[in-house]
Amino acid sequence: MQKRVFSLVTVALVVASTVVVALPAYAASQSLYGTTAEIEIMPSTNSLLGETAYIPTSGGAAVVTLGVAQAADVDVELREGATVLGSCTVPTGSTSCATGTILLAAGSHAVTAYFTKSSTTVPFNGTLFAVNDVAPSATVEWKDASGAWVDGSGIGLLLYGATAARCVVTNNANAAFSFDSFLGTTNYSGGGPDLVPITGTLAAGATGHYLLWTGSVNQNPSTLCSGSVMFPDGVGGGNGNGGGAIALTGTFGVSPSPAAGITVSVTGTTLVPPVITSYPVTLDGVAVASSPGTTTGPDFDFSVDVAIPSNISPGTHVIAVHSLYQSRDVVLAQFTFTVDGPALAATGVDAAPALGAGGLLVLVGLVFALIGRRRRFA
Repeated sequence: MQKRVFSLVTVALVVASTVVVALPAYAASQSLYGTTAEIEIMPSTNSLLGETAYIPTSGGAAVVTLGVAQAADVDVELREGATVLGSCTVPTGSTSCATGTILLAAGSHAVTAYFTKSSTTVPFNGTLFAVNDVAPSATVEWKDASGAWVDGSGIGLLLYGATAARCVVTNNANAAFSFDSFLGTTNYSGGGPDLVPITGTLAAGATGHYLLWTGSVNQNPSTLCSGSVMFPDGVGGGNGNGGGAIALTGTFGVSPSPAAGITVSVTGTTLVPPVITSYPVTLDGVAVASSPGTTTGPDFDFSVDVAIPSNISPGTHVIAVHSLYQSRDVVLAQFTFTVDGPALAATGVDAAPALGAGGLLVLVGLVFALIGRRRRFA
């Protein structure tokens, strides 16, 4: 058995050794022909030899550099399998040459660089990662009364009460990018502009959320987030967006306090500016029977009755007042209430007498055990 285990371990080590030999790991500036060789991929300036170099899908350039000029030409060829991606020759007495690369499909490509001088060819492995360089998308979102974030890009969004603004950036490329010069700017009554630099990196396909401002919509805030990013292939891109808020003033209320089995009135009083006249009302997200409430001048008030079912489930429930403006559904106000669960019925028997009887039985048992033990030793 031990011999068999040793044999299996030996085979595994041989296989592992074979893999290491077949896929050597190189670093930049390899030893070659008594000097060094390097291939930089442009515009990223990444090293290709034994590493991952980023390149645009539209192609780039490969710059070959030898540490010392050779006494014979050195031919350099980049291949992906049988496909030649580019080639150049370092002439006798020179130390460099350059070649463009063909268009590459987005993603990773295993590449071999072949250096040939006279009859000697030396291969080095590396990876080209082709980046599609799609510009990021950027939007501005505002927080409504429910805590939800609503897209307010390019518009004035009707809001009520406390709010916040954030910038939402999505990386649409197939590689991570770094924020190069990205900034959120918020202007508002009584202050500003508030400047929030957006920094760091964002993974491929990821969406980042960056808080820009918090305050009252009565401060008439407007914000802009825009700037540039840098992809790892050395190509830049950018985007931006902005939007503002329209402050709705007035008062929302509910009476009496919501509870199971009663009807309450949800009201809006002096709601200006009158950019909308319809206010949908929902109970747990479902429109109530008398919704929406409508307002007309000169008071711009509304009232909607909400019948709360007597059999509504225990737990937290929400009555909300909405607006539909610029095709956005915004919660302007909400009223939360809790319905208690039914009291648990008293069942079973009193545990104390049972525990007392149990303790008595244990004591009796111990007495008999002691008596029996004494008789055995008598």
